[in-house]
Amino acid sequence: MAYRTTRTSLAAVFALAGVIAAASPADAAGAAKGHPKGGGHASHASGSKSSGKKVSKSKSSGPFDARDPKDVFQVLAAHGVEVKWAGDSKDVDYIDATAGQLSFQVDFYRCNPDRNRCGAVVYQVGWDKPLVTLDQINRWNRAVLLCPAYLTETGHPHAWLGVLPSAHDTREDVTAQQVSWLTCLTSFDQFTNDPEAFLKAQAK
Repeated sequence: MAYRTTRTSLAAVFALAGVIAAASPADAAGAAKGHPKGGGHASHASGSKSSGKKVSKSKSSGPFDARDPKDVFQVLAAHGVEVKWAGDSKDVDYIDATAGQLSFQVDFYRCNPDRNRCGAVVYQVGWDKPLVTLDQINRWNRAVLLCPAYLTETGHPHAWLGVLPSAHDTREDVTAQQVSWLTCLTSFDQFTNDPEAFLKAQAK
């Protein structure tokens, strides 16, 4: 998979989410390890056409289900992230999102036939250049507890965050998950921009 990704700070996004004070690279270590390495990633090409429209605001009332991709879409939009449905057919395949100038995807797995109840949500980002070494990726994985990363066969770095949504999850729960992802996204951007400087800072 390839991503059209331009590097930039996500400070404006966090300010919109109201969590800039809490967001830092160290927050990527805020949960226990346990996601399987190398799994859960999508195979969508960056050239996929959008089948929907961008959304700038989220609805805050009415029924909510964290397993419904539409509700995940709306909560993500509430963070100030540009989001649109993307895929190669009339069926909704994934969310194509842009935070600042960083592009990422949100994929849904283990869904029912109507695709309104999904058992897994995966946030992911990747760069189309070999920016880090295998040793540096391994050190990233030892330094953080959220967002494991790997190198593709062509040496491109990818990171992801998997979530198992529950019918009991609230909007606030999904917001917290997405804030964790946006924090990971910022950290991974900093890491791939200057791996040694990032890893040195984490070691202090």
